[in-house]
Amino acid sequence: MGELLQGNKLQAVSDDDQLVIANLRDAWSYIINTKPDFNLSTIKTINGFVAKDESLEWGKLRTGSVQIGGVSYIPPIPDEKSVQRSLINVMGEGRSLLDAALELMLYLMRSQLFWDGNKRTAIVAANAILLGKGHHLINVPLKQFDMFNRLLSQYYMDGNPNRMIDWMKMYCVVAIDN
Repeated sequence: MGELLQGNKLQAVSDDDQLVIANLRDAWSYIINTKPDFNLSTIKTINGFVAKDESLEWGKLRTGSVQIGGVSYIPPIPDEKSVQRSLINVMGEGRSLLDAALELMLYLMRSQLFWDGNKRTAIVAANAILLGKGHHLINVPLKQFDMFNRLLSQYYMDGNPNRMIDWMKMYCVVAIDN
């Protein structure tokens, strides 16, 4: 894995997987090295890294319809003003930074703002918020992927983030010791 993160190619890993890993490396490098202010522009930049060379457009809100595999929910086509309002609501006062980051992550996943890389963008964006304060890290352990995907599918359908946030706090949030 270290070879891949350094930009070297591995024979046993597909080119598509190597691109995903390299793009994630670049997105993480961006948030760690620049500690960006959190806003829609930052989310677009994260998607620009995460989805680079994977779709026709990256780093820009999608302009057409998409479907989410395995569910009947179809997210509306995003528009800049409504996304800005939603981000303000999600990040509003009165909730903990962790709750806001998790809710933001789920909002980004369900909204499918981009043509590709929405879940990866959402996780990196939520971690950018948390790492900026040095308290937590969101990581879905491999042994929890099936449950994560089941709960995410339920969330796509009903739009209620509470069950998933509670579950993620138990299984996917790692405290960072300063």
